[in-house]
Amino acid sequence: MIYFRIRKFITHITDNISLQAKIQLMFLLFFMLPLLLFTLLSYRRTNTLIRNQTISSMDQTYEESMDILNRYFRSMQDSMSSLLYESDLHALAARIRNGRSVFEQQSYYLVLERQFGFIQKMSDIDFVRLYMDGSFPYMQNDISLFSFDQTKETPWYRRLQEKNSGRHWLPPGFILDSQENPSDFFSYLGILYDPANLQRPVGMLRVDLAREKVDRALENLRLSEHVAVFLAEDNRLLYGLPEKGNRALSDAFLKEYAPQNSDWYTLNLQGESYFARTLVSDITGWSLVVLLPTDEIFAAQNSLYRELFIVMLLIVLISALLSYATFYSALKRIFILSREMNKIESGRLQPGIIPRGKDEIGMLMRSFKYMTRRMSRMIQESYSMGEAVKNAELNALQAQINPHFLYNSLDLINCLAIQRDIPEIVDMVNALVEFYKLSLNNGRESITLAEELSHVEMYVRIQNLRFERQIRLISNREPWMNHYLIPKIILQPLVENSIMHGILEREDELEGIIRIHFEEEESGILITIEDNGVGMDKDKINAILQSDAPLPSRGYGIKNIHERLKLFFGPEYGLSFCSVPGQGTSVYIPLPKRPTGQDAQ
Repeated sequence: MIYFRIRKFITHITDNISLQAKIQLMFLLFFMLPLLLFTLLSYRRTNTLIRNQTISSMDQTYEESMDILNRYFRSMQDSMSSLLYESDLHALAARIRNGRSVFEQQSYYLVLERQFGFIQKMSDIDFVRLYMDGSFPYMQNDISLFSFDQTKETPWYRRLQEKNSGRHWLPPGFILDSQENPSDFFSYLGILYDPANLQRPVGMLRVDLAREKVDRALENLRLSEHVAVFLAEDNRLLYGLPEKGNRALSDAFLKEYAPQNSDWYTLNLQGESYFARTLVSDITGWSLVVLLPTDEIFAAQNSLYRELFIVMLLIVLISALLSYATFYSALKRIFILSREMNKIESGRLQPGIIPRGKDEIGMLMRSFKYMTRRMSRMIQESYSMGEAVKNAELNALQAQINPHFLYNSLDLINCLAIQRDIPEIVDMVNALVEFYKLSLNNGRESITLAEELSHVEMYVRIQNLRFERQIRLISNREPWMNHYLIPKIILQPLVENSIMHGILEREDELEGIIRIHFEEEESGILITIEDNGVGMDKDKINAILQSDAPLPSRGYGIKNIHERLKLFFGPEYGLSFCSVPGQGTSVYIPLPKRPTGQDAQ
């Protein structure tokens, strides 16, 4: 249903626009529109592929960077554990504290130096620093050995003490050296406690990793300077690449999102779209966050498609100009042909067209010129035959029967029969008047079922006057029959066929009975006509109903009724017969419900 409505709508549009507009529309629909759709689909498909490939590549780089960072942090953690648990640094710190001579301090220092050097060579760390309680001027050098007493007074150590934890991870810039300069290392701190009193700190061990190593690991994730890569703890920024990244972007992210393990997802920050991913290190508890602008992924593709779009516009423009020139050369002759047709329509039959070309349009121009010349000759011939045609039409009109004249004549015969007291003629005339009145029906093609039954009753009445009442008609007349239409003169030929070729051809002299039954069903109306005539075989029934078969002359009326029903109601309707030779014939007429004009409103 929708398909037919769309087709009707398109047909309505195309039937009311010029041929040139149709061709331009076809060019738009069959060239430009598919090209545009192809471009859009390829753009979307390419976007998806680039996005997936970029995310896949970033996944691998992200995992590698995270592995490198974890390796560095694990090396710092292992180095700290090795120094605290394997070298018995607590007892060594106690001996240093008790030793007062220069030589004793020097020997302890050499032991520490060897231990620290070995750890640095066997791991990824860069420095090991020890903060000792007490004052040892011959050992403290602010390189590997520092005063723990002075450290206790620094703000950064007091902040560490507030955490109430023996181990701490610190980013660069948190620890200040003796010159109050921020540290340039990632540091892992471990508090040393007195073996005799585990509640009293006697020193602190610090393992450092150069920030350049972490920078190299993070730099692998930088596709461009607009990519933000940083380390965060909870909602606090610890370390990033602010000289290339966007500090405001990382602050905006940490303000809205709590870093947690996640795959790549899309978010909006500061009016821009980003792909983001976060992993939390099991070693430090820090989160590695990457914010990748989506525009960075599709920048090269967008530039390519802008160039392709410009090229496509140029192609479309050139194609449109070439197609217009080609179409115009072909349409010019059609325009000439259309102008000549308008002249013919206005009555000017002298063709001024000059056929050009050997294609279909040229053939059409030659055919049109030949047709106009022949039409001009036929008009002249028709004009010369005009008088003869008018005379023939007048004679045909005079030869037609005037229904009013027929009614008046039958009325005069009826009056004379009444005067002469001849009731048989009066009865016959009245029946004929009613019969023809129903047959003519004021020129209408359809009558009600009740009127059609009355027409049959008048016909049987006339036949009974003719054959001395040998026919008995049995029928049912229902009120609903006044509300449905049927083509006129459908039942009378069937009843006539039952009388002439069924009942009157019997050898016995039994009374002829014709039954007509009208039945209203939910899906339609069924009319059944039965007689007790001689019946027919199947070959005769098929010969009557097949329009392309040679028919006996008596079957013409039946075939005509059969075709009229199909034309009036549809090909699924018509007559069907059931006949038994020697017993009679039944005719079934299924009809749809066709209400009268008053009932249909």
